Amino acid sequence: MVAGLRRLGFDAVFDTTFGADLTIIEEGTEIIGRVTKNENLPILTSCCPGWINFIRYYYPSLEYMPSTTKSPQQMTGAIIKSYYAEKMGWDPKDIVVVSIMPCIAKKYEASLPNQESYGIRDVDYSLTTRELAKILKEGSVDLRYIEEEDFDSPLGVSTGAGVIFGSTGGVLEAALRSVYELVTKETLENVDFVALRGLDGAHEAVVDLGVRKIRVAAVSGLGNARKILDKVVSGEEVFDVIEIMACPPGGCINGGGQPYAKDRDAVLQNAWNHSINSTAKINCANHTRTLKSSRSIKTSLANLVVTKHMISCTWKTLKQVL
Repeated sequence: MVAGLRRLGFDAVFDTTFGADLTIIEEGTEIIGRVTKNENLPILTSCCPGWINFIRYYYPSLEYMPSTTKSPQQMTGAIIKSYYAEKMGWDPKDIVVVSIMPCIAKKYEASLPNQESYGIRDVDYSLTTRELAKILKEGSVDLRYIEEEDFDSPLGVSTGAGVIFGSTGGVLEAALRSVYELVTKETLENVDFVALRGLDGAHEAVVDLGVRKIRVAAVSGLGNARKILDKVVSGEEVFDVIEIMACPPGGCINGGGQPYAKDRDAVLQNAWNHSINSTAKINCANHTRTLKSSRSIKTSLANLVVTKHMISCTWKTLKQVL
């Protein structure tokens, strides 16, 4: 894939999984802060733009609950146009960032007014995987007959936590891996939160952080999201963290922008197996030196000032575009 994109004319190719690791660290920090203060709970994941649009329309009273952390797509774009631009000596205004996503709604996310840094869009264009397949075909680029190439460094370095981000329960599991270690100060021996996995519509679990147990849930499908949010609003159910992905079953791996397949169930199961069975040597985002804090990039990478505005956003300013 990397080699194919370079043949299409891209000057640099980065792994969005790197951005997912940054999102994990920032969102994990936000989870710890809000749970510790016991305020604005449950914290709702915000990396799915379809889901964010849904809550804005149908549950406006809960608009303060979604995480303020930017999604991996936007996080990666922001870092490319800040740290990488400075590293290469480029003007951020001259960089065009194109994301390849399994999701049609990522086009909408990239266009939102809160997804920019200092007046510069984080991501300029978002293409679906299905659109990319068509472009590769039109460009006579056949991935079967070209050698694999590595992502550009250092934004190509990522962990197994970022890999599972696109599967139902993956965002929550990835965050909990780091949250557990940051809170307990202990190494997580078994990184697999299997209770949150599966292609069913909803999963729940209780995670023991030592000083406190937190109740979490992972949901795919907006129908299932409505059910759990109605229970939260009525007080019937109490959660500390809820992950919600709009596309059922499976989340992003079954996104609306994915290629069509005759045996969709088999393809989905294969994608699911690949996403959760990561062969990465590092499976917690907080274990890598450059990812211990998304803000630490400013000291470990070229002394760039990475501000809170670049890696997070607010959802309360979007009424004019919804």
